[in-house]
Amino acid sequence: MQKIKSWISDNRNSIACGIFVFCLILVAVWVTGQQGEEHMKHISELVHKYDAQNCEELVRDKLQTHNQAMQEQGKQLSTQTAKAVHLEQTVKKLESEKSKLSKQLHGSENEVEKRGAEVKRLQSQLKEALRLQNELIQRMEANEAAYDQAKKLEEMFKTVQSEYSAASKIVREFQESTTNGSDVTPEAA
Repeated sequence: MQKIKSWISDNRNSIACGIFVFCLILVAVWVTGQQGEEHMKHISELVHKYDAQNCEELVRDKLQTHNQAMQEQGKQLSTQTAKAVHLEQTVKKLESEKSKLSKQLHGSENEVEKRGAEVKRLQSQLKEALRLQNELIQRMEANEAAYDQAKKLEEMFKTVQSEYSAASKIVREFQESTTNGSDVTPEAA
């Protein structure tokens, strides 16, 4: 007896929980039984309420409602089928256009490659033209420097020529004067 008392005191909480759960189960069974009785009453009232004739009318109404719903679904199905056919035709058109555009794109890419090669060729020609232009400018600058130098030489030549002319005039006069016997010095002339 002592062991039972000690076991009860050690497991007091577990025992209390077990009793509580057992009570809950009893209450649930009782409530479910009450609800079951209420459902059975309700079903029996419905059965008494609708006799065979009312059931036939109810079945006819349900059947008519169902048939109308089926007809409506048939209309929706035909509409959806027409839409699907139209969408299929649209998809085919779009695929055809996609194919055309793909070909055009491929042609454009080829044209771009050709233009790119032409641009590279023109760039190299432009570089060569710029090099030749720079070379020509350098030559022109050299020619201009040579021209300036030639002008200076021409001016020097003119100066020398005028001095030579003046000197040769003096020399001629001196020669003439010496041949004529007069004593004229070039400084006097």
